[in-house]
Amino acid sequence: MDQKQITEISRLARIELSAEEKAEFSKDLAKILEAFNNISSVSTEGLNPMQNPTPNNGHLREDIVNADSCAKSEELLELASERVGHLYRVPPVV
Repeated sequence: MDQKQITEISRLARIELSAEEKAEFSKDLAKILEAFNNISSVSTEGLNPMQNPTPNNGHLREDIVNADSCAKSEELLELASERVGHLYRVPPVV
């Protein structure tokens, strides 16, 4: 990586770098890019894309609505300072 690229990256990241830091980051980023180039050279032919690196064994519970939870939600809604139907009304967050 040349100094112009390092200067642009530091500007985008909004960090100020000294000349020594730029030289150090230039070497570090070159090593990182080299590592990615090594990874991209690995053959992935015949492999399916993964959405998650760990197997999904269906750890989700079944979604069951029961009368107790409906009654509790109504009790909790009664405690709200403001509500609209079955929803809490809260101040807008900007």
